[in-house]
Amino acid sequence: MNSTEASIPTEKKLLFYIPVAYSIPCYIFYVFTIHVLSLRRFQNYFGSTFFKLFKVQGVLDLIVHLINWPTLRIPFSGLFNDFFRDPTIETGCFPTILIFINYWVGKLKMHHF
Repeated sequence: MNSTEASIPTEKKLLFYIPVAYSIPCYIFYVFTIHVLSLRRFQNYFGSTFFKLFKVQGVLDLIVHLINWPTLRIPFSGLFNDFFRDPTIETGCFPTILIFINYWVGKLKMHHF
């Protein structure tokens, strides 16, 4: 264990690791559900417009949630403060693009479906 890891309080570690523990199985299940709904042999059951909208909404949900991890959850957990204190990470091009994508996908999700 290095000195920065030892100085991080348990609460900050829990703010990061507890959501990871339940999010990964949820993402796997979500991708599996979208995959099953997309299989050709189930088109008789899941070929309606409702399920097409469900699949589009599911893909948009996954994009929003996956972008929320590096833009919101990880920085606010405090676990990687040394990394996120770097000015190029905090205000650079990559985080700005992620926040921009997150905003527009969230807006698309809320207003068009």
